[in-house]
This record gives sequence, structure tokens and C-alpha cells, in this order.
Amino acid sequence: MMNVWTFLNTSSDAQLAAIVAKSVKETSYHLHHARDWLVRFGDGTEESHRRAQAALDYLMPYTREFFAVDDIERTLAKEGIARWPATSKACGTRKYKPL
Repeated sequence: MMNVWTFLNTSSDAQLAAIVAKSVKETSYHLHHARDWLVRFGDGTEESHRRAQAALDYLMPYTREFFAVDDIERTLAKEGIARWPATSKACGTRKYKPL
């Protein structure tokens, strides 16, 4: 989501940009917290590693939705309210390489 917030931070809508500015800090905290726990589980016992991997395998198919652009987002981009480049998926996958 950090990449989404980065794109929305340049919104022409002042209220949206202000909300995004606050969201970046909160999202960053949750990203680091979740990453730390994933590493702990993955590097823990065989059982914790197996369960963490099973959870990732189950949830990963849903992450494609993060990068799907719909008509509403296209309209927001066209009106300059929100920037949503086609390269957002590439940005997201570059940032989150395997640990």
C-alpha cells in the first residue's frame, strides 16, 4: 500500500493528499511490524515456518487486487485527483523482494 499512498500523495485534492500524508506513517509502521513477525515465524521452528509459508501461499493470490485498476481509478487519474500509473505493480514487486 505504500506505493499507492505515494501515488495519491500528489493528488490535486488537498483533503485526500492530507489524509494520505497521515496514512504513510501508519502504513509504514504496520509494514515493518508485519515484516518483523514474518521473519520471526519463518526463522523460528519448522512448524512456525510451515505455517507462515502456508499463510503466504493462501493469501498471495489476493494481492493481485492491489494492482488492478478499475473504472473509478481511471476516472480519478483522468481528472488529476489521483495518479495511478500502469507501472505501480512493478514498483510494488520491486520493494517487496523475498527476505
